[in-house]
Parts: sequence; C-alpha cells; structure tokens
Amino acid sequence: MNLNGGHFIQGERVEGIDRKYVFLVLFGIPNVKEAADKAIETNPCAVALSNLTAESESFAFVFGYIQYRIEGDLVIDKTINGCEEQG
Repeated sequence: MNLNGGHFIQGERVEGIDRKYVFLVLFGIPNVKEAADKAIETNPCAVALSNLTAESESFAFVFGYIQYRIEGDLVIDKTINGCEEQG
C-alpha cells in the first residue's frame, strides 16, 4: 500500500474492543484482529490503522471478562466511492 500517493489521509483516533465474558467458564476467546476490525469499521472509508496501541485486560472471579483493546488513527482511502470529501 503506497501511503505517499495522495489517496490516503490520516483520520480520527478510534478504539475497538473484543471482549469475552467469564461465568465459571470462558465463553469464547477474544481476538486482537477482531478488535482491530471493529476499530476500522467505525468509518466506511477506512482501510487500516496507524500509530496503533494494543492492550489486554482481564478480570475473573466466578464472573468477569477477558478483552483486547486496540486504539489507532484511521487511514482513510479517498478513492472509495463517496469518500472523496473525507479529511
């Protein structure tokens, strides 16, 4: 992906979380990719994230959760239909 071609701009800072709950047993396994996808999907013109940070957090004592949290700046593709005015 050529980020210097002028078609990509930096968008807003967003966050994505993939959380699974625990009640005596774990109901699924959280996924870092799913958290990143949720962050990118906040804008239909976004194609990636830059300046990314990732954190994991868990709390479980009979009930609780395990989660991944991704935060980053959206990379906006202005060549997508309807995205020409982004930025």
